[in-house]
Amino acid sequence: MRSIRYLLLALTLPLALSAQRARPDILVQIYVKGLRTDLLDSYRAGWGSNGFNWVMKQGTVAPDIRYPYPLLDEVARLASLSAGAMPEIHGVYQAERYDAVTQRSESTFANRDYRGINSAEQLAPAGALRSELLTDVLRGSSQGDAIVYAIASRANDAIAVAGHDAEGAIWIDKHSGWWATTNFYGGLPALALKANNEQHMLGGRTTPTIWKPLAKGAKEGSFAHTFEGAWRMSDLLTSPFANDAITDLSKEFIRYAHKAHRTSPTLIVMVLDLEVGARGVAYADYSPEQQDAYARLNEQVQQTTALLQELYGTDHYALNIIGVPVANLAQPKTPSRRSVVTFDPAKCIALANLYLSAIYGRNDWVIAYSHQTLHLNKKEIADKKVDMEDMSNNLATFVSEMEGVIGAIPAYQLQRGLSQPAWAKPLYSRSYRSYAGDVLLALAPFAVVAGEKQGTEQQRQRRVSAPFILMAPGVASQRLTEPISYDAVAPSLAYLLCVPQPMSADGTPLFTLFNQK
Repeated sequence: MRSIRYLLLALTLPLALSAQRARPDILVQIYVKGLRTDLLDSYRAGWGSNGFNWVMKQGTVAPDIRYPYPLLDEVARLASLSAGAMPEIHGVYQAERYDAVTQRSESTFANRDYRGINSAEQLAPAGALRSELLTDVLRGSSQGDAIVYAIASRANDAIAVAGHDAEGAIWIDKHSGWWATTNFYGGLPALALKANNEQHMLGGRTTPTIWKPLAKGAKEGSFAHTFEGAWRMSDLLTSPFANDAITDLSKEFIRYAHKAHRTSPTLIVMVLDLEVGARGVAYADYSPEQQDAYARLNEQVQQTTALLQELYGTDHYALNIIGVPVANLAQPKTPSRRSVVTFDPAKCIALANLYLSAIYGRNDWVIAYSHQTLHLNKKEIADKKVDMEDMSNNLATFVSEMEGVIGAIPAYQLQRGLSQPAWAKPLYSRSYRSYAGDVLLALAPFAVVAGEKQGTEQQRQRRVSAPFILMAPGVASQRLTEPISYDAVAPSLAYLLCVPQPMSADGTPLFTLFNQK
């Protein structure tokens, strides 16, 4: 009898502890692409006590998020953070994938079975995203009662954090500025439709026509950028006004959730962008434009927390801000004495085909190059009954001697763990894509790829620290000195919301976050 009582106690204790733990009524999660720890700490010294300074004082701050190996772009990071797993598990390796047959790039979420609403893009997570996200878990565990929306400036970002079961993934159409979605999630939510009808969207009547510094009386380094002509919408998307539009719509969803009085917690996910620029070129670090973008982000955080405080009160809401490293826009050219070499993909393919033809017979064995990857002609290799691994080995050996290349390795060797030289670490995640190429190239640090936007590959490999900030009831007020692991984010937020963590999550909750204040 005594052993039975102990068994019952062991089974009911976790439930009792869970019941005693404070669960917020709403979690607002803000992913900020381009948010850097060093720049944030530098700029916020001149800000007031509200916004970032208040949130960071109240909650836990980690200086960086650690990934086991470099990811290709921010879409892979967004999905990895939301799933608690790496791309080989959740399936999203980058924003776009390259089709070696058609020799064209398309969105990772391209899906012809669905249509866009206010968008020409046909997109859906189905077929691309293989694992559940925090959004899916919350909706599933509440049997659809939880209010869950994701809002971003770009379609890929919204879908990468919305998952399969969110009520909606909403983004800004890159041509019209209207709020858009895919019919995978049903229709356009009523609040987004209302915003479109009232011109509360990017480029509408609420969007300024000139970007000037936010700080009143700013003189030194002041600027004024107008939005007009063929680049108007493109430049608006890479301006702070896109973040303003997302914040304003998100605030409407926060108000809606408060009025709805659901028994399950609400999750509103915002994806903001600090990589500001014009005509495809980013403004430099510490430029007046970048400083103003950070200052406006601080205002957006302040507005969001003020609304949450007003509607929910201190102990009933949670705010999570996560920095996401980016590599979108090219950096401006600056004078440099660096020794720069050029890697020419067309020349590489031509010479490689001559080399392989001498071994296996005349043919176009290498058919394409994309993102440091060479694609072999698999159909011809199969028809000619050539050993695929043997050809991959020969190709890797040959191209590793080319200008601008410091190493080359067949994808299958990384997949099987047969060879993992240090220079191949940034290539690791590329080898697992179902549509991946066959030989992966590591380019020299200052190599320029002929025909590509300069700076892209170098930015992708540049290491910057991106902060993690969590303010919630029961979360300690502390500043961590070590990075946290990416796979602790989704489990920790699931623990906060008292729901199971995503099934594919590799990690466990970071319990050091939840020390009582």
